[in-house]
Amino acid sequence: MEQLLCTYLISHKQCPIPGIGRLVIQETPAQTNITDKIVSPPAHRLELEKSIFNETDLTAYVAAGKAVSQKDAELLLADYGSTIKYLPSHGTLQFGRLGSFYRDAQGGLFFKDNSDAGRYFVPVNAQKIIRPNEMHHLLVGDRQTTSTEMNEFYGAEERVSKKKWWIGALIILIVSVTLIVLHYKNWNNSSLGNHQPF
Repeated sequence: MEQLLCTYLISHKQCPIPGIGRLVIQETPAQTNITDKIVSPPAHRLELEKSIFNETDLTAYVAAGKAVSQKDAELLLADYGSTIKYLPSHGTLQFGRLGSFYRDAQGGLFFKDNSDAGRYFVPVNAQKIIRPNEMHHLLVGDRQTTSTEMNEFYGAEERVSKKKWWIGALIILIVSVTLIVLHYKNWNNSSLGNHQPF
């Protein structure tokens, strides 16, 4: 029975157990750590939710897996659920290789996850790779273009601006020299004569 319930849990990401609740696979997506340049693997954790859930799909699955009628499958599931429900204090019941049900000293029913997927999935280095000479497609505004076309476009603009930079510098130089000459000319004219103090 445990093997059937484990395969149902893995394929449906949840498995209702009559009288107990349901086991749910909680998935945490992969996390990126930009500062350390690491991508952590996705994590999977099994949790026991204590509520009443519809078990018709599970009953049909067990009936097909055990080759019994729906009624017999319901009885098998109810028997398995009562086995878990009436665990003694500090008692455990293994649920395949995925974990185990256990009772604590206060009589609370819990599920301990034994999944060892963490040892198979390790963090990986996430070094950004830049390939400037490779062509790839880009969407610029509403127009689709390639990286080589954009490099040619921006390369042409840079060449034009590099060829004519000296024109602006020459204009600034001429204006500066003219202002300096006018300043000294006015200063020299006003300082030639004797000025009487007021």
